[in-house]
Amino acid sequence: NKLYGPVNNSTLWQGFIGPWTGTNDGDPIILYDEVADRWLASQFAVNTNNGINYQLLAVSATPDPLGEWHRYAFAMVAFNDYPKLSVWNDAYYATWNMFGSYTRVGVAAFERDKMLIGDPNARMVYYDRPGTFAMLPADFDGTPPPAGTPGFFAHLRNFSDQKLEIYEFDVDWNNTASSTFTLSTVLTPATYSTNVGGVPQPGTSQNLDDLAVMLMYRLQYRNFGTHESMVFNHTISNSGRAAPRWYELRKTTGDWTIYQQGTYAPDTEERWMGSIAM
Repeated sequence: NKLYGPVNNSTLWQGFIGPWTGTNDGDPIILYDEVADRWLASQFAVNTNNGINYQLLAVSATPDPLGEWHRYAFAMVAFNDYPKLSVWNDAYYATWNMFGSYTRVGVAAFERDKMLIGDPNARMVYYDRPGTFAMLPADFDGTPPPAGTPGFFAHLRNFSDQKLEIYEFDVDWNNTASSTFTLSTVLTPATYSTNVGGVPQPGTSQNLDDLAVMLMYRLQYRNFGTHESMVFNHTISNSGRAAPRWYELRKTTGDWTIYQQGTYAPDTEERWMGSIAM
């Protein structure tokens, strides 16, 4: 049963007045916070009346997404493109491809506990990550991560060396200056090529962008008790055709390792911009 809509995603921020008022610039994300039984929504505002870019976030005040929402706008340091959000124990985490004086990934933690109760003083802790592009924050399903587990982030270093990088965001809401964002693990995946050259369309010579240099949303995390897992995918070339390369990482004690990986190409069809979960 459809209960509402469709309407513009910006409907969530109607009456929330600021430089972002009237924007509907896109890149929307909707997530379910299953521990809190709340909904998290977001989109960016880049055509603002003061020249500053914002990330708009809203958290439902109750389990009912048709009810009241707590609305927030966080100022960004550059054009906050390609936003990706995640739900974690201690924060809502996010990444962007930031375009300004130079291109880099931006990562942030939003103060989840305050946002859940509508506290207008909810904070953001932000870092620039020079030399990175298209990073993903881990979004958990099922059993929450063990208490005190940092937020995990994955990055694919395509250009100079084929490496999977795992980062950890330790946010300290008691003293935000003590928060850290660090590279914790570097893994070597099976060799691949990102030289797809686009995806052909019928009736035109114009190809679609295969986005083979980017990890695809989501980076899904599950806590199985005996081990922790994360799964994600990206597009590679399979004899010149686009195909998803997927990974499951596992962690028991110590560092993350590649538990299994593969390329899904059962026929000659093009497959790209995949999404994986378990």
